[in-house]
Amino acid sequence: MIDHDFLEPERLRAFVAVAETGNFTRAAERLHLTQPTVSMQVRRLEENIARPLFERNAQFVRLTPDGESMLGYARELLEVLGRARRQFVQPPLEGSVRFGMVEELGITALPFLLARLRREHPHFELTIETGLGPDLLQHLAAGSVDLVLTKRAAGHNQGEALCRQKLVWVGQPGVFEAGNDIVPLVLFPPSSISREIILRTLREHGLRWSIRFESASIASLRAAVLAGLGVAVFGVGMIPNGVNVLPPSLLPELPDAEYLLDLRPDCTDRVVIAFGSILRLTGPLIIRQLVDEQTPLVLAAGDPEQANYRISGNLQMY
Repeated sequence: MIDHDFLEPERLRAFVAVAETGNFTRAAERLHLTQPTVSMQVRRLEENIARPLFERNAQFVRLTPDGESMLGYARELLEVLGRARRQFVQPPLEGSVRFGMVEELGITALPFLLARLRREHPHFELTIETGLGPDLLQHLAAGSVDLVLTKRAAGHNQGEALCRQKLVWVGQPGVFEAGNDIVPLVLFPPSSISREIILRTLREHGLRWSIRFESASIASLRAAVLAGLGVAVFGVGMIPNGVNVLPPSLLPELPDAEYLLDLRPDCTDRVVIAFGSILRLTGPLIIRQLVDEQTPLVLAAGDPEQANYRISGNLQMY
C-alpha cells in the first residue's frame, strides 16, 4: 500500500541531492547529513512508491526511468515549498550579490531567472558577469564574484552539479559531409571547456580539423555558423535561433556536459547563500524547460523523414 505522505520534503531533498551528485556520500555532504540518513530517506521513498529510483552498483548510482520522472516532480515541489517559505516564513532577500555565469546561460536562462527574482525579491540587487567558465572560476578565486554557474565535462569532481546537458553538432546543411578529411570548426577561445570537449572528441576518433573561426561571443559564433564557415557545438536548450542541428551520423557523439555551481569557499554571507539556494531549485527547472523546447527538433535531425530541423525561438516565460 502506497504511503500518501511519500512526498515528504526531507525524502525529496535527499533524492534530488543523490540524483544531482550521483553519489550518496556527496549528497550527504551537501545536505549536512550522514550518509546512512540519506540512504534511509531514499529507501523509504522507493518503498513508498514501490518502484526503484536508482540503479546502484560499486561503480555508479544512476536514475532509473521512474527516477527521471520523479526528479522533475521533486524539483518542482521543493521549488514551490521554497517559494512559500520565503514568502510566509522568511523575509524577501535584501542586499546584493555578484554572480558569474557562462554566456550561453546569460542569453537563454537569465531572463527567466531575473523575472522570478523580480517577482519574489523586488529589492534584491544582482551584479552579473558573463564569460568563459575558466575565467569565471579565476574571478571567484580572486574574490571579484561571490558565486558562479559554469559548464564543465560531466563527471567533474569539483563544484556542485545542478543538471546534465546533451551536446550536439550544429551547422549549415552540406558544411561537412561524412567522409571528409578535415572538420571545419567554429570555436570558443582556448580557455573554453566546450572547445576542450570538441577537440578531445575529434582526437579520440582520429579526425583532423581546421579552425575556421573563433570568438568568445555566442552571437559571433552563430553568425559564423549561419555563414557556413564551419560546425560548432552547443548544449540542447542553448542552441541559438536559426541554427541547424546536424544529423548524428555525420560526426562523433559528444560526451555530456554539466552546469555546476561554485561559491567562495569562505562565504558566510546570508544573502549569497540564499541566492545559491534559489539557483539550486530554479536553475534546473528553467534549463529543463529550455531543453524540452529544443529536444523534438534535435530528435528530428536524426530522422531522415524530417526535412526541417532548424532551431527557432519559441520559448514561453517560465
